[in-house]
Order: sequence, then structure tokens, then C-alpha cells
Amino acid sequence: MHKIFISYCREDENVAMELYNFLKLYGFSPWIDKFDLLPGQEWDSTVNAALRKSDFIIPLLSKNSTQKRGYIQREFKQALDFCLDKLESDIFIIPIKLGECEIPDKLAKYQFLDYEKENSFSKIVDSICYKKPRLEGEFDDSITEEIYSNFRIENIREQGSLDFKGYNLSQVLQLNKISNGIEGYLLVLMDSKRKSFIGGIKYDGYTLASIPYFEYKAPCWDCNQSFLLILDSQYRVLYHQYLGREAARIDRVFLYKNGMYPTYILTTDYSAEMGSYNGPISRFFEVDEKGFKFILNGDSLMSSLKSQWVIEHRKERNRILYKTCRPDWRGNEQFFVSKLKVYECNGLEWVMKESQKDQFWETFGDKVPELIKEFSEL
Repeated sequence: MHKIFISYCREDENVAMELYNFLKLYGFSPWIDKFDLLPGQEWDSTVNAALRKSDFIIPLLSKNSTQKRGYIQREFKQALDFCLDKLESDIFIIPIKLGECEIPDKLAKYQFLDYEKENSFSKIVDSICYKKPRLEGEFDDSITEEIYSNFRIENIREQGSLDFKGYNLSQVLQLNKISNGIEGYLLVLMDSKRKSFIGGIKYDGYTLASIPYFEYKAPCWDCNQSFLLILDSQYRVLYHQYLGREAARIDRVFLYKNGMYPTYILTTDYSAEMGSYNGPISRFFEVDEKGFKFILNGDSLMSSLKSQWVIEHRKERNRILYKTCRPDWRGNEQFFVSKLKVYECNGLEWVMKESQKDQFWETFGDKVPELIKEFSEL
């Protein structure tokens, strides 16, 4: 679990706490003096140790912090000193600019995030993801490493008639009171004959969209069905769902503008073989104190040569765009019809608008800019 030091001045405490809660939701380990500096601890040595142990340092730059003498300047200087031990290509300092202010010369060489721009916090995750393979090997943003390494299938209690013999723990995501209304865990279990379903959701800064990518998995006809499980903090089963014999995985995204409430994407690979109309199928769901529910009217979105979905990040609200191309026989003549669907949350529920036209269309994942432009009028 990555340790992230937040450097701020007292006047910017509200933003620091917002950032702290955001990083917590993503499963990281942020350090902030308000919570992590205990009564009686010696200030200098404790803060210095936290800085030294951090994988990332996030200084909050504002008129208050950059013009203020004292401890905040010392933290900036210590962060720069620790950079001397890093490679030039490493990401270590991630400055966030809070409004108009003069950036200190020694921090000016680092690309900063603008707090007032949309999705500024989510781009911090992009920077962490960029570095993470160098630290821990293959990156999987859906697994919280510390929880995963300590979790055992044998821990699961009150499982009723469910039998997990012959299963491997594929993924563990932590649920918490702030974002989900419950303390617990979200799990994917797959037959031990299967390997993990590699993939994820990548943010693309050029198109301002999050794009799914999945590695095809060969079918396993003699595998047991995969499981999705929700456990409480005592490892008791609150909910389970059979996922068929397909490979399965879960990814976590933040679709709502407050950045506090996550949405989960359950992807299963139903494709018996590679083909234009076959590919992994994704369904969006949420977990709260009321239970488990699919959103987007329960619709399934496929990723294939003739199906593409993306999450478009917009200033007013995020949208999910989905395009498909299918044959349409009219008499003895074959046509192709492209359908466009856009999903938006109106504050109470997700609504869908759609249109279609005669068009042959295929994507190799390189047509996202054109796709977003095509949806601009819908």
C-alpha cells in the first residue's frame, strides 16, 4: 500500500482533508499530521520519518503556503532533498496548485495539478499508477495489496451452502462507511484452474476519457463458476452472485463529481473465441448499506471489434458512451447498423439516450477521439 505524505499549511486544511479522504477511498495510505501525528510525539523527527518513508509527496501550493515562513518551507525543502536519491524518470513529488500563486523555483520543474480543474484528484491516481510498476511489478488497481496479502478464503464465515473448495482468491476490494455505508470487503473468487483476468480502466489525458482494456482469456469448460461476494467486517457473507464459468474481474471508478462514492465495474469474458462480435462484457454496479444494485438499467456493455464503451469526463457530469455495429438483413440484402447509447446520471437515476444509423464501423481501440466527437451531439 503506497504511503503518500500531504504537505499543507493550516489555511488550506479543508483541501488537505478532501485529498486525504479521496486517497483513502482509493486504498492508499495518506499521511497527514492532523490524524497521524499523535499527542506527545516529537514533531520534527516524526514528520521527517513520515517524509522519508513516503512513496509520494503531495505539496499543496497556494498563496498561503508559498508565502509563509516556517515549517511548511522546511517540508518543501526536505521533499526536494529526498528527490536526490530518485531517478530522473521517477514520479515522487506531485504538486497541487490551489488558485493563483507563485510556485517556488525549485518546485517549478515539476508538472503541477490545478485543483480548480475537473478530475484533478483522479489524475493523482494516474501518476501513482505510472510509477507503481517500477515498485511492485504488474499494476492492478483493483487490489489493495496489504489486504490481499493477509486475506484467506478460510477466513470467510457463515457461507451457508456455498462451497469454495478448489477456488483461488482473485481480487479483494475494501468497503468503508464513508463511501459504501458499510465496512467490509468485495471479493472475486475463481476456479484454481484459471489465472487472473488481466485488464483495467485507463485514464487518457488526451481525450479526457477512461478506456477499458482486457486481455482475452481462453474458455475453461470444466471450471467451476466464479463468485462475486460481499462480506462484512467479520468476514460474514452478506451477498453472493454466481458469475458463470467465465473469467471475471472488478474495477473501481468514480463517476460522480463529488469523488466520494465509487462505482464498480464487473467484467466477465463470455467470448468462446476471438471474433468481431465477441468480447468481455461489463456491468456497472454500486454497493451501499441497502445492498448491491446494478445501474445503467442493468445493461451490459461489450468490448470487441464492433463494440466500444468509454467513460467521458465532462465538466458538468461524467457520461458513459457505448457504440455497437451489427448486421441488419432487409430482405435478401445485408446492411450494417451502428447504435449509439449515452448514459448520464440526472442526480436521481441513470438515464439513457440512443440513436442509430446505417453505418459499418469497427474499432481497434484507436478511435476514441472520433467516438467522443460522434457522441457530442447526442
